[in-house]
Amino acid sequence: NAGGHRSVTGDYLIVTLPYAVLRHIDVTPEFSQSKQRAIRQIHYDNASKIFLQFRRRFWEEEGIFFGTTVTDLPVRNVVYPEHDHPTNRGLLLASYTWSQDAHRWAALTEPERLAQALDNITRIHPPAAEHFEAGFSHIWQADPFAGGAYTVFLPGQQRRLHHDICMPQGRIHFAGEHTAMHRWVEGAVESGLRAASEVVHASQTGEALDGSDRLDVWTKLPDRLKGRRAFEIASLAIQRDDIDLLQETLVSHPEIVQHRQPSTTAPYDGIYAASTLLHHAVGAPFGKMPAQAKRMVEMLLATGADPNAVSGGGKLIRGTDTHMTALTMVINQMPESHSETTGLIEGLEQGGADLDEGKGRALHAALTGSARNAALDPAGRHLRPRGA
Repeated sequence: NAGGHRSVTGDYLIVTLPYAVLRHIDVTPEFSQSKQRAIRQIHYDNASKIFLQFRRRFWEEEGIFFGTTVTDLPVRNVVYPEHDHPTNRGLLLASYTWSQDAHRWAALTEPERLAQALDNITRIHPPAAEHFEAGFSHIWQADPFAGGAYTVFLPGQQRRLHHDICMPQGRIHFAGEHTAMHRWVEGAVESGLRAASEVVHASQTGEALDGSDRLDVWTKLPDRLKGRRAFEIASLAIQRDDIDLLQETLVSHPEIVQHRQPSTTAPYDGIYAASTLLHHAVGAPFGKMPAQAKRMVEMLLATGADPNAVSGGGKLIRGTDTHMTALTMVINQMPESHSETTGLIEGLEQGGADLDEGKGRALHAALTGSARNAALDPAGRHLRPRGA
C-alpha cells in the first residue's frame, strides 16, 4: 500500500497470495506449525515470457497464422497470435520458457533479453530484425506479487502437504492455484469457489470445513460444486490407493467415468493430457500403477467407463499424438515381473478393451517390442507374458 498500512476488519478472510509471497509476510498470531511447514516447503517453478512487436506480421507471409515453433535456441517456444489485427503490426510471444530455461533468462537484464530474443527470432525468421519495433519481458520468479510461476510439487510433496496447504486457520481460509489439485486458471477459479463455500458453510452452521479432500467435506458443499470436485476426488483416491473413497465417489457421481481432465503432473508434451480416470488407474499421470489397480479398473468399467477411451480426446496436443488407451499404457510400462500387469490386461480385455483401438498402439507395442516383456497370442489376439 505505497509503503503504508491500512486496516480492514472482517468476519472471515480468504488469502489468495501465492505461498512464495506469503512466506515473507508476518502473521500474528502465527499459523499452526503444519501450516507454516506447507507455506515454507511448497515448491514453485519459474517461467519467463518475452514479447516482441514488429511493424509487419512477416510470419503470415510464410503461411503461419497460429501455433508454436519449438526450437533448441534459448527462446525455446515461439507462439504466434491467433486474434484479428486492426493494423499490419504484430505482437509475437518470441519466447516462452519455464524451469531451468527460464532461470537463464532471469539472469539477464531487460535490454539483454530483448536483444538475444530478437537474434534468435531472426535466425528463425530473417525479416524479424528489419521490422522490430519494441519489446518487453516478464520473469515470474522476479515478480514480487508472484514469487514464481506456478506450483510444481517435488516428489512426495503433494501427498505430504496438500491437506495443510488447504487447511483453514480459524477464520482464515486459503485459495489460489496452489491449493487446487489441478492448477492453472481453472484450478484457481475452483479453489475460490471452494473457499467461498467454506466461509458460507461456517457462517451459517458454525461448523468449519477443514479444507481437506475427503468425501465427507466436499459433500457438504453446494450442489453446483460437487460435480466439479468429484473427478478430482476420484483421481486423488486412485493416486492414494484409497479404494473405499473411489467407490463412494463413483456411487455419488457415476458420470465422472466419462469425464476428462488435463493432468498438470504429466510431461509437458501432453502425452497424458485430457486423460480419463481409467488412464489414472493404470498409472497415468502419476508414473506409478496403484497397488489396487486391477480392482479400480474393474470398478470403473462396471460404472460405465469406456475401455477404449484415448487420452487427449483423439487430438494432437502440442504436436504430440496422444491416442493412447489404458491398455496401451499398461503394455508400454509392463515390468520385468508380469504378476501385476497380466491380470490387469485380462480385466481390460474382458471389459471390452480392443488391441486395435488407440490407432493400433496396443497391438503395435506388443509386436515391435516397445513393451519388451509382452507378446501377442496369435490364436486369440490376447496379450500374454513372453515365454508363456
